[in-house]
Amino acid sequence: MTMDTERHKHVLPRGFHYLEADAVFKKNRILSAFIESSKNMFEELVEFPPVAYWDDFMKASHIMGDKVFEFKDKKNRHLVLTPDALVHVYNHYLQKNTGRNVRYSWISPTFRYRHAPVRHFYQIGYSSINFSPGRDMSELMACVIQLRNFVHETTLKEISLRIVNPALISEIINSRTSDEGAAAELLAEVRLKKESITLGDTLSDINLKEDLLELYSASERNPVRSKRLIRYNGYEKALEFYEAISKEAHISCNLELLNPYSAEILSGVGFIIEIEGKKIGDGGIYSSYGSTYNKKITGVASVCTGINALSRQIVDQ
Repeated sequence: MTMDTERHKHVLPRGFHYLEADAVFKKNRILSAFIESSKNMFEELVEFPPVAYWDDFMKASHIMGDKVFEFKDKKNRHLVLTPDALVHVYNHYLQKNTGRNVRYSWISPTFRYRHAPVRHFYQIGYSSINFSPGRDMSELMACVIQLRNFVHETTLKEISLRIVNPALISEIINSRTSDEGAAAELLAEVRLKKESITLGDTLSDINLKEDLLELYSASERNPVRSKRLIRYNGYEKALEFYEAISKEAHISCNLELLNPYSAEILSGVGFIIEIEGKKIGDGGIYSSYGSTYNKKITGVASVCTGINALSRQIVDQ
């Protein structure tokens, strides 16, 4: 088989597909509903471009490597196909706003090189940038409720949340050791062995061992307060969000405090969004990620879902 024949056999690169009529109708239906729902409370609505500078996204190096499509253009500029929306949120904010709190609704064409069989999809989401200190939970709640209402109106289904806080694991480890190298190694070990409570058997620090084992137990007996862990800010944040979202928004959720999901960028409480046990999105507090990208960005709350994920949840009447 010749190279030309092989290329045309596949028609499109792996992970890319032609959308047939039904998929096109669902995509446009979801986009139209999203745009309409965004008129309620989010003053900025923006669609991001599919291309950006590589060095912008390198500021968030956790999303580089095999996750992105990267290339050089005719002027030898190093570019990427957009792998994630938050950097675009930050750049748009910095271009148009100075210091004030802005709530965004956004649409982002997204490309993930390592995510086959689908490598191109549309993220849609809500973000709040530079809110006043102490409002992180209320801004995150506003984003979650907006997304919950939109998803329910679109799919006629309810979302549930799996609450995570990978920053809590770091907080516990760093409180027990001043050796940065040892802390980093232990954090990696915890993430790799998060399902096994035997991890604690390898620890020489009895207090650290007991704290980590208690963290396993706290997740399992959700949502009982742990007297041993209550002194950690990350644990308090996870409980605060759990109680608020359960009681005020009436959204079903559970704690998975050892889940390292989004650990590289999540500075506070976060969550995985599901419908009937299937992931459709995620979100959380990304304030340290925002300030690392640019010091003018402070508080950041953001949630997102995807058009592909929601399309699979729509049952035609």
